[in-house]
Amino acid sequence: MKTKKIVASVVIVSMTIVFNAVNAEQKADGHHPPIKCETPLILEEFLSGARKIAPRNDNFDTSVLSSLKHFRVHYDTTLYNAPDMTDSDENGIPDYVDSTLVYLEYAWDLEINRLGYREPMGDDGEGGGDEIDVYIKEYGSGGYGATYPTNIIGATSSGYIYIDNNYSESQYASKGYAGLQVTTAHEFFHVVQFGYLMDLHRLLWWMEQSAVWMEERAWDDVNDYLAYVDYFFSDKNSSLDSSAGYYMYGAGIWAIFLSKRYGDDTIRDLWTYIGETKLPDIEIFEEVLPLGLPAAFNEFAVWNYFTDDRANTTDFYPDGDNFHYSNDIVDVSYFAPPVDSLVTNHLTSRYVELIFVTDWTGNEALNVQLLPRDNALYENSVVFFNSPNDYRIHALNPEGGTIPLGKPWDRAVIVTSCTNTDGGNYRYAYMIDTTVNTDKIPLYAFDLHGAFPNPFNPTTTIRFNLPGSGNVSVNVFNVQGQKVAGLYDGYLEAGEKNILWNPGNAAGGIYFVTVKTPYETKTSKMLFLK
Repeated sequence: MKTKKIVASVVIVSMTIVFNAVNAEQKADGHHPPIKCETPLILEEFLSGARKIAPRNDNFDTSVLSSLKHFRVHYDTTLYNAPDMTDSDENGIPDYVDSTLVYLEYAWDLEINRLGYREPMGDDGEGGGDEIDVYIKEYGSGGYGATYPTNIIGATSSGYIYIDNNYSESQYASKGYAGLQVTTAHEFFHVVQFGYLMDLHRLLWWMEQSAVWMEERAWDDVNDYLAYVDYFFSDKNSSLDSSAGYYMYGAGIWAIFLSKRYGDDTIRDLWTYIGETKLPDIEIFEEVLPLGLPAAFNEFAVWNYFTDDRANTTDFYPDGDNFHYSNDIVDVSYFAPPVDSLVTNHLTSRYVELIFVTDWTGNEALNVQLLPRDNALYENSVVFFNSPNDYRIHALNPEGGTIPLGKPWDRAVIVTSCTNTDGGNYRYAYMIDTTVNTDKIPLYAFDLHGAFPNPFNPTTTIRFNLPGSGNVSVNVFNVQGQKVAGLYDGYLEAGEKNILWNPGNAAGGIYFVTVKTPYETKTSKMLFLK
């Protein structure tokens, strides 16, 4: 067996993001953006009993209703809490308040009418009516805003919002009207979330991550979340479900990934499941995500590799070229084959980059052996990489495997994700080398893995491997043999394929998916629960 020498280096995709000159200077001076939102602290205090629901402060000079009467905005006209009182259109309402009303109704239209979330609960007339009350005040050195629960009924509640009166202070990454835009979308989504479940003590991190996604979904040209992404990448030991302030907001890219990968409906489906089951637990992801939590979390880690100078803004994050960081190489091995181990926390990922001393050739194969220890659970992939647009991603079995290279590559990256949902100090050992592919192992063999999840509701993903390129058709039939859906009909390159099926209004029951390729045709059974 021929063995080549390689350099193995553990690359943690983490580290200091420099968004622009202003933020770089702020970090150098030890300044940070504010904790975006005070809602998690407020909610935690309510749920622990440290804070009681008290009469709200309605001692503001005046209030005004939004155009569709979903919101009542309260503000002072003089002194400390007053916004700029400029009234350009002379309608008797300051421009800042006019804009607040417009942005709030925009948030309602997006979140309720277009994305399909539940209408929030009313507050039983508090604040002057049954509208959602929004109070404008001077936050000083505080965050962007806060949402307080009110009128609690069972496990749900309504809410009222505080926002800043100008967003002009130095701590805000998004100043002025840009800060107002993202805050109205973010905080209104908290009011919506309270209508599904208020007892979110184990999902405060998801409450905030999905609110960060919502502000980006509403105002994708503001990109306020970029001021926090570095805290996610620079902390390789914090878990996805950490509620640590800066990290939690940077980890909002998890929700951004889910919406880009599976669609906007996935975020709503997760909140619907929370509301129906009253289950404030990370298990929601395993139940709702089409491929389950482990596969999604490892794919998330792969996406995070395609950032900065490796960014592919078509296949992965649209803003990935703005995720700037410097690689922190924590381990280097020059042995052939390299043998090493890593220790990880739950729901974290590590990256082992392999660089060959001599050229790679297409008739070689990569041998990867992985040995989890200490009851560790890992999901693994290999990224073969030449450039952001010339790459191949290969899912690994838990124990590793032999992977034909198929063509020369500059590097390969083993992406390892610890999918345990609690605990830490999980260890795995790995050994990696290359051999000539004397057994002529095909790059892929045609294999229809079937649908996952199965049974399913509302969607499932059909997974299969293609040994070579060619025309492929994927169709769904009912038990009478009638075609009910054509999922794909066209040319596909060789590789691993995932095709999503959303039955929509189809009847519940047994269906069959048939994948026809130039090599053979295979069929698998699915059960749609409705």
